[in-house]
Amino acid sequence: MTQIPTSPSESSLLLSPWDRFKISTQPFRELYDLVTHSLLTYAAALPGGNRGPDYIWFKYLLDGFEAEYQKWPTSPHIRPYLKRADQLKRSSRLVLYAYLHIAYDLPRVLADSFSDPHVPERLRCKEIFSTANYIFYEAFEVCSRRWSTFGKDSILPKCLNVVSRSLFKSFTYAFGSWPILLRSEAWDLAQKLEASSDRLEMEEKLWRFIDWHTTKTLEATRSGLINGHAKLSAWHDEKN
Repeated sequence: MTQIPTSPSESSLLLSPWDRFKISTQPFRELYDLVTHSLLTYAAALPGGNRGPDYIWFKYLLDGFEAEYQKWPTSPHIRPYLKRADQLKRSSRLVLYAYLHIAYDLPRVLADSFSDPHVPERLRCKEIFSTANYIFYEAFEVCSRRWSTFGKDSILPKCLNVVSRSLFKSFTYAFGSWPILLRSEAWDLAQKLEASSDRLEMEEKLWRFIDWHTTKTLEATRSGLINGHAKLSAWHDEKN
């Protein structure tokens, strides 16, 4: 598979590691690890088990995501993004880093996987990719009640879960809907990246959009998690 450069125009200008990377991304990393474990379990239950083509494709995607995550702290164009997000509270950092992962890393790794002749048929890939959406709702249900991932914002979900399970479900469904919308958008974008005659230029345009939209999102997340979530959901609305 084609190796995607860290940045279309700056792949040779890597920075020294950022000392706050692990601390700053810890809330996201906790969610990421939970989702990764669940996706591997999901993929292993598909036909062929952990030796089948479905599992192998999922494993490739997850390995690609991990590789991109490890590039974040040394990437010249991503480092400023990390430092801006680092100024926020835990729940907002989780949202901003999840956005970076789904909006930027996911479509590029997906596009890369499509060029491999050993992956399942495209329709099959889309089917098992979309069917896994429930995992993200479940992961947000768990993480929304953890102090380690949501900080003070975990108090409301915890209370809702005690008072009314249905209210809690409604809350987590509303909050967990934007990653699903972004995953759908990422799939469509991945197909465009694969078919593009100038993929690097398209990736640069994608990054410029993410960077611009994140500036708007940061203004909202400073005033609270819910406002930030509304701005992130608008990413899908504005592109359609």
